[in-house]
Amino acid sequence: ALVLFLLNALVLLPLSIYLLYKTLLNIGVSAKRAEMAMILATIFTLKYFWNNLVMFQINYLILVFILGGIFFLSRKKPYIAGILFTIVTFIKVIPIFLAAYVFIFHFSRKVLISMILTVLLCLTIPMSTRGFNMWVKDHVDNYEILVRQYILEGRIVADQANHSLKAGFIKTFYPETRTNENVSTKDYASIIRVLTILQVLLLLTLALNAVLLKRRKRYFSLAYLASILLFTHLISGITWTAHLVTLIFCLLPVLLINVKSLKMPG
Repeated sequence: ALVLFLLNALVLLPLSIYLLYKTLLNIGVSAKRAEMAMILATIFTLKYFWNNLVMFQINYLILVFILGGIFFLSRKKPYIAGILFTIVTFIKVIPIFLAAYVFIFHFSRKVLISMILTVLLCLTIPMSTRGFNMWVKDHVDNYEILVRQYILEGRIVADQANHSLKAGFIKTFYPETRTNENVSTKDYASIIRVLTILQVLLLLTLALNAVLLKRRKRYFSLAYLASILLFTHLISGITWTAHLVTLIFCLLPVLLINVKSLKMPG
């Protein structure tokens, strides 16, 4: 626990800031604007970093892998980004959308081979350390908790620290759920159906933007990558406060907006 605490506090947070700063420079943001954006983004998200620190969470490490992948995308090395996104997907499945982004936008033989080899390593290494029977049990448990309960059954955890789309709407419009850890989907079938449709619409919007970006040959978009991360937080069954460390990246497209370009002509 002490090693994890020191790693989070002294290594991973500074490394996250460094990777983001270098990414901004790689895509042509001036050093002055990049510095100001990073200062503000760090200040605005310190709450989430602190939450991870005091609760000994692994989300710092997840963030570094994600930011590392984005950094290598900005360096035009998508095969390394594909490796990093694939590894982190096997730790927490939600980053699979980032892996899909690399696969779709930067498809090549090198990217394909590197990602397939990473998948094989991520499957075989745990098997060799956990044993085959425990390895199978791990995947069965993952299916029961993630796929069956949260995806197929639509389970909702109405905890005040859960910030997913479904949990947010349920807690907003049905205050009585705020004291319950688990909400019965049968009691709120109508609004859950509406929220499911909303999630599908968000996914379709994301897909449409991907098509438009690819047509314009925009293979790196800070705003689009940020929208992928925001989308994963919204559709996830549970988005704890600690998961929101990725907002340090998601805030950058907003902080880097050129206000003068948004003004309408007189």
